[in-house]
Amino acid sequence: MELVAQSISSNTVGENEGRLRAMSDEVKALCDMLMEYRQSCKAEGGIESRMAQITDALANEPEQSEAYDDTLVRQLIDTIRVVGENKLEIIFRSGLTYEQDISPKVKKLVRVS
Repeated sequence: MELVAQSISSNTVGENEGRLRAMSDEVKALCDMLMEYRQSCKAEGGIESRMAQITDALANEPEQSEAYDDTLVRQLIDTIRVVGENKLEIIFRSGLTYEQDISPKVKKLVRVS
């Protein structure tokens, strides 16, 4: 800002035009980055909200059993993709992605993103 004030007061805007343009471009780029950051924060808030909804849905379910519940699965899972011979990629509606090995003795999910 000091350069702008000096250029205006001494009437040398033309001499400093290149530097002023560079500063202006940098300010614009920073504003764009700030806008992207704010949008990503909103998206993360949406994911957190969705996870809270899922947690509430699970808490309100009757006593959990080992039985398959198609309704619950459809509420939680968006897509299941086969990745190679021994792996599934499970994409939840909340946006979380897990990879699951499909060998016979698998006991836990491995988080991808």
